Amino acid sequence: MNIEDNKLIQQIDEILEKNKDAEKGYNTAAENAEDPELKELFLKRSNERKDFNLRLKREVDANYGELSNNGTYKGAIERTWMDAKSFVAGKDDLFLLENVIRGESAALEEYEELMKAEHLPIMLSQIIQNHLIKIRTDIIQVKSIKQKLGD
Repeated sequence: MNIEDNKLIQQIDEILEKNKDAEKGYNTAAENAEDPELKELFLKRSNERKDFNLRLKREVDANYGELSNNGTYKGAIERTWMDAKSFVAGKDDLFLLENVIRGESAALEEYEELMKAEHLPIMLSQIIQNHLIKIRTDIIQVKSIKQKLGD
């Protein structure tokens, strides 16, 4: 594998980790949310992020062979932080929404960076573009919900 492919695979691996973090973070948010509609929204987003990874990993494996994806130290720290903060904050829906926005914004940056890759296979590019659109839409929706709850 050449240097560009190795860099691309590393970027994709980081996105896979972000999606795992998002999946677990949304589950944590669902467990801690007071509002039943927010619980449902967070569970739906958790399942979507799991699906993101399944689709992305399937395409990466088809193009580059199977990746070993054992998780990252950074991701484990972020998940632990979300769990601890949720415990300390109690069931504060605004806090949960702020964390969702923060996490999704970080994921968005990584996806946008990946789209700059020069040798991105077409199907992989389409999957990433679809994820980008969904993440942007989710951020807008969560910001709107946060604004409504904050009023």
